[in-house]
Parts: sequence; C-alpha cells; structure tokens
Amino acid sequence: MKRDLTVWLVAITLISILACAVPTAGAMIVYVNDTDGTHGTTVDIPINVSDAPGLVGAMDISVTYNPSVLTALGTVDGSLTAGVLVMNEATIMKPYPDNWTDAYISEADNQTVWDYGALANDTTATDGVVNIGIISRYGFNGTGSIAAVRFEVIGSGGDTSPLTLSTVAAYNLSAPITNEGGTTTGYESISVTPVSGTFTVKDGGYAKGDLDHNGQVADAVDVAMMLQASVGDITATSEYDLDGNGQNADAVDVAMMLQASVGDITLE
Repeated sequence: MKRDLTVWLVAITLISILACAVPTAGAMIVYVNDTDGTHGTTVDIPINVSDAPGLVGAMDISVTYNPSVLTALGTVDGSLTAGVLVMNEATIMKPYPDNWTDAYISEADNQTVWDYGALANDTTATDGVVNIGIISRYGFNGTGSIAAVRFEVIGSGGDTSPLTLSTVAAYNLSAPITNEGGTTTGYESISVTPVSGTFTVKDGGYAKGDLDHNGQVADAVDVAMMLQASVGDITATSEYDLDGNGQNADAVDVAMMLQASVGDITLE
C-alpha cells in the first residue's frame, strides 16, 4: 500500500507556523568539527548541537563547501534524530521521471514520519551548498548529532574545504505561541550560535605525477589529465602543481609532465 505526499503538506504547514516565531532566550550551539579524509573515500561529516533548550521541533540548515574538494552525496540522520525518515530516492517513489505530482511514500514510511519525523535534503540546487530540513515529531534536546552530510572526497592531498554553516534556524516545540482563542499560531525560535569547520584532504601517499592514482607516474592518462586541466576542461587541484609555485596545471607543470612521460626528468 502507498501513501501520497499529503504528510508533506502537514510538514510544510508546520514549517510555516514555526516561521511565525519570536526568539527564545539562550543560545544553542550548532557546530561542525574540523575533519579530514583521503582522496577517493566517502566520509560522513556530522552536524552537532549542544545546549539545545526545550524541545527542538524543526531546523533549517545550509552547509557551504568547496565542490572541487568534496562532492555531496546526501545526508543521514544523527543520534538526536535517530529513526526519522530520510527523504531520498529510496523513500520517495515517482511513477515517471520528474513527476512529483504523483510521487508517494510507502505506508511504512508514512508511519515513520508520524512516529518520528523526517529529514529532507537537497544537494543539487546550488553547487557547493547542501540544504537540510528536519522535523522532529516530539522534539529533541541536549547534545549530539542531528544529521551527517555524506561526501565523496575528490580533492588531492593538502586541499581544504570550508564546512560553513551559512544558514541555521531552529524552533522550540515546547514554546508554542497562541492567539486569544488558544490556537497555536507559531513557535518561538531558538537563538543559535553556528560554529563552522574545515575539511582537509590527507596525503594518500600517491606519487607526484600520478594524477589518476593507478601507481604509474606520468603515463598517458596522467599527461592527458594535465593537458585537460591546463585548458580548464577538468578541475586542477594542488596535485597538478608539479613545480610547487602555487599555480595548478600552468605551462611549467605541463612541460614537466611531458618531460617525465619520456624519461627526461624524474618527478620527486
């Protein structure tokens, strides 16, 4: 049995109500720790909170990163949001490509949303930005992770990427705002202090000039990659800076790669 996305109309309504909010005293810290990983690996980078007051019922978060170093693959739930439905291609079914009108979720997933909440994310709308929306059925508080962004590391050793919390908003489920008739019209917003981090690509031990990481230095593929990077057809990372002058895939780097490919020089 399937359910249409009526539940998301409820979610959108809740977010609209939450948006009509006044600040709650006391700041909740939302932070991303500095972390690292090697080229070609997949890493989950947690978004954490501490000193969450009351019950956090919803959050909107944007994480900005360097798309030449990391590729965003999606998100997973955190320790404080365990059990929520992660909205992705595995949980949202579309009978036809790009047809959201008839999209639906299963009966079991629909129940999960009502029991725990949901986590939605968008990794494609803006290059270098991951947008995350969280709705918690009963709210959460305390300290822990609320989500983790899954990245593929595409940069080279020494490359860095900011992990900037460019947007963070949170709403207090235990602090409703009511009108004279007693109807809830909103929830108080929670004051937030964002603390951003940095991702560093660790040296994976690849030899200088082995751009495709196949263990062969300055082979035909490496030469082709250097030439492509020199004209901007592919992204040139610090791995392409063979002469160490801070310019990736410049004329000297191309010349060095060509010389190494025929054995005139050794790249060290």
